Amino acid sequence: MSFFGSSWWVVLMWVAVVLFWGLVVWAVILLAGGVTPHRKEDHDRSSSRQILDQRVARAEIDEGECSRLRLLVVNHRSPGGSGGGR
Repeated sequence: MSFFGSSWWVVLMWVAVVLFWGLVVWAVILLAGGVTPHRKEDHDRSSSRQILDQRVARAEIDEGECSRLRLLVVNHRSPGGSGGGR
């Protein structure tokens, strides 16, 4: 049996090719920022809370209004026709 005619060499080459392309795909996914998209909602919610805290600190709204608006932010509801907005 010759060196190039043995079947284990072909299997080893295929394993190496699969590993190589697997590493390439993994690197592209890693550089692209992962498989799942980053959730913008979490960032929007935290920034909304910060804005509410700043408005309370500047005395633009009171604690009751702040609590009501926080519930709206958490529940993802818009004030709609409540009529109490500024």
